[in-house]
Amino acid sequence: MGYGRCRLRASCAAISKTWIMAYRPAGAGRSANTKKLRLSTFPSVKTVEARRLAREIAGRIAAGEDPAVNRTELKRKKTSSVVALLDRYGDDLARRGYVNRVTVINGLEARLAPLKRAILRPCPAPICGQLSKRCKRSAKKAPLKTSDRAHARSLHGASRARRSTQILCSATAKSGRRGRTEFRSRNTAALFPTSSSPKSGRLQASALRSAGSSGF
Repeated sequence: MGYGRCRLRASCAAISKTWIMAYRPAGAGRSANTKKLRLSTFPSVKTVEARRLAREIAGRIAAGEDPAVNRTELKRKKTSSVVALLDRYGDDLARRGYVNRVTVINGLEARLAPLKRAILRPCPAPICGQLSKRCKRSAKKAPLKTSDRAHARSLHGASRARRSTQILCSATAKSGRRGRTEFRSRNTAALFPTSSSPKSGRLQASALRSAGSSGF
């Protein structure tokens, strides 16, 4: 499994001590870079407990796991949900002094309720770029069709429905540029139809429900 060792590292700036697990991935050999995993702090975790944790992690490494990668992925999931995306977008609006920030965020939360538990995954830059262009084209050039008016009124007015689509496109494009979101192809096509589609220019409630049920 390479190797693994547990040691205590002191931080002079914070006057604290931390248990660190240093290891190499299984089968990587001595040429692989050493990885470090933070176990806990001292004295909240004593030496005996720290060594037990280190042995447990060493067993997982021997089985082929990479604890550092697993921990990074867990942290990413916590910050990559739709709720976290809306929180970051709300903070961005507040930082820019957007007057109607509360109204905008409340509207998005109501319309994105089926997707609040969805986890957004990073996507390649070309896909994010195409999604951003499609969002802008759909929001700016595609007016609401006559057949869409009843649906728009059900979402509290045509202008508000159009504005919600524009805001969602803006938030999605911003997060996409930062490499935080990935939309599955079928849900992307359902949420943001092409300009040739008869239902272009609006965010469909049925698409939201189907995307939420499929895990987005």
